[in-house]
Amino acid sequence: PTPTLTPTPTLTPTPTPAVVNITSVGDILMHAAIWRFYRDFFVNFTEELEWGDLNCINQETILIDGSFGYTGYPNFGTPFYVGDVELEYGYNVICCASNHVMDKGIEGVKSTLGYWGDKDAFVLGVHATEEEKHYTVTEVNGITFALFNYTYGTNGISVPEEYSYMVDLVPNGKNSAREKLLSDIKEINDEVDVVIVFPHWGKEYTYTPVESQTEMAALLTEAGADIIIGTHPHVIEPMEIITSENGNECICYYSIGNFIHGQNKWERCLGAMAKIVVTKDRDSIRIDASAEANVCQQLKSGEDGYTFCPYKLSEFNEDLVKKHRLYSEGLTTENLWNLWIEVFGSETPMLTINY
Repeated sequence: PTPTLTPTPTLTPTPTPAVVNITSVGDILMHAAIWRFYRDFFVNFTEELEWGDLNCINQETILIDGSFGYTGYPNFGTPFYVGDVELEYGYNVICCASNHVMDKGIEGVKSTLGYWGDKDAFVLGVHATEEEKHYTVTEVNGITFALFNYTYGTNGISVPEEYSYMVDLVPNGKNSAREKLLSDIKEINDEVDVVIVFPHWGKEYTYTPVESQTEMAALLTEAGADIIIGTHPHVIEPMEIITSENGNECICYYSIGNFIHGQNKWERCLGAMAKIVVTKDRDSIRIDASAEANVCQQLKSGEDGYTFCPYKLSEFNEDLVKKHRLYSEGLTTENLWNLWIEVFGSETPMLTINY
């Protein structure tokens, strides 16, 4: 008899998990001495920027053309070329909602929007038209993200009523702007894999979050935020996993501090780079989040000024320390690491959530 042949089964290949790498750094606080004397701000972070798919930055000061007058503290106005350098090095998520966004009035906001308008980057926190949504949705490597950025205030400079849509302003406490933000997060949460919120919040120069931060972080988590990356205090604050009453979990960096700045306290030179890996495997999402210490070098350069350039703290050697303008004020690698560990609990803090 002719043997019966069993057909070879067709094997369905196991899908490869999708992965997105994210970096995020803190305040780019462009004092006049910085943009006058230096350009290669990010030269020590090229590997991280090549690794990242979404490279996020908090552009604390607005970008303007020369007609506004370039200025430093307290009303900043930063040359367009700073944005050019950010793009050149690979930053593609630019957070613009800060307490300094109105430093040059609403025309300064328009100037910033004009600069970023034709650039290959996601610009958050400011909007050119009333019709724009107050968040950005994008897909990277098969994973969808919704990105939000807002500021608690604008240093007492009011946004004109007719341009209220132009700045994502969410004052502390109960108000319609807060409810709209939470409503938007809840609405988009069902349509994307990951929601990231970049709040400009908190109290300056404090190493623990204040009540307005913890209260808002809980509300953002309950609404559906998966990652919160905070700025504004100009110093580092802890990271933690928040679990809301409805079961939602969120990784929160309360403050990642300064990245580039000209402030004159050594503690403010210590910042954190958030490094996050998002993995999607079929219908599940895993988020692994860590923090890497960095320090802003402020080095005397010639007669007139300084160079301002961040380094990884792990690569900040004693020769660099001794050249720092704040060395005599207490800036040492020992002090920097002690402060880092006091805030984060370890040299390499790591948190993971799954859903």
